[in-house]
Parts: sequence; structure tokens; C-alpha cells
Amino acid sequence: MFRLEGGQINIVAQLQNPAEKMKTKQKKQGTKKRAKKIDAETYYDLSYQRLIEYCEKRGFVICEKHDPIDGGGQIIIEDKEITIDSKPNNEMKMYYLLHEIGHALAQQYKHHTFLYTENILKIGSDDIGKLKYNCEKLNILSVEIEAWNRGLLLAKKLNIHVNRRKFNTTKSISLMSYIDFMFEDFFKKKRDTREKKRKARNKKK
Repeated sequence: MFRLEGGQINIVAQLQNPAEKMKTKQKKQGTKKRAKKIDAETYYDLSYQRLIEYCEKRGFVICEKHDPIDGGGQIIIEDKEITIDSKPNNEMKMYYLLHEIGHALAQQYKHHTFLYTENILKIGSDDIGKLKYNCEKLNILSVEIEAWNRGLLLAKKLNIHVNRRKFNTTKSISLMSYIDFMFEDFFKKKRDTREKKRKARNKKK
């Protein structure tokens, strides 16, 4: 009836009554649940370190430095250097690092999805220089979008949990900063036009 493999200890364990077996099972399950429970801050600390290790294995040097101009981080692909803003918490640092390494992945697979290509420049226009300038801006924006998307795919591949609401908010703020900077003149003219119309309406009243 009993197998003697493992000696007398295994035989005693098999002779436990059902109530004792249930207590032992519940105790083990409770231990497992406690082991799995981890606070969010610790989780993102560990995940950020995992991502740093992933980048370092691919030859990148990661450093942290606070620079408001960089908007969270920057990457120099040729030198394999990534700088991440040291001020945010590790969850935000992880999102910025995902974005920066997303640039490297996009270049590695040579898969930038440009919104506008050189073909658009073949149309007849007296303002071709301005058109080309705006197309280049939109292409830069598309590269930034792709880097965020590739970063998100990398997190999924590495089984790193991402708070999608926070990630998308960070992504949107970053993209809007590019839009505000690149199309500042355009938005300024729009605001000035609206202001002139408002003043004209007020004079008529």
C-alpha cells in the first residue's frame, strides 16, 4: 500500500489524517499567496532594473541625469548611450526607457512608418520649401509614435506590466510637446487670428 521511497518521513506524511492534510495544504497556499504579494513601487523598481539589464546586454550604457529639456530621456544610437531623467519615480523612468529603446528597435528593424514621403514634394507648388519643412516635422512625429509603440511591445515581450493609462498619458504629453514645439508658429497664427476676430466682434457690439 505504501511506497518506501524517501524513507520513513514519507510514510508518516502519507499517514496524516485528512484534517491535518487540509491544514498543511492551506498553510502552503497561504505562504504562496504572501510570496506573490508585492507593492507597486517595489514591482516597478525591479521591472526598471530588468529593463536596464536588457539594454546593457545589448551594449547600451544607461545613465540618469535631470534635464527638463530632454522631456524624460534621450538616446544616441550611434554611441549606444541612453539618458533618463533622474527626477521621476521608477515607474515613469521605465516608461521613458521603453520609449528610448523603442527608437533603437525601430532602427534595428528599419521599419519607420513615415506619414509623408518625398513623393508629396513632386506636386507643383510655389511654397515647396515650406511644404517640405512641414513634411519633415510630421515624419519626426511618426518616428516618435513608433518608438512609443515598440516600447510597449517590448514590455509585453519581457512580461513587464504596464499601467496603460499612465503609459498613454505619458506618451500623449510627450507627443504634444513635440507638436507644440514644431508647429509653434502655426498655432500662434491661429491664436492671433482668433484674437483678432474676437476683438472685431466686441467692437461691433
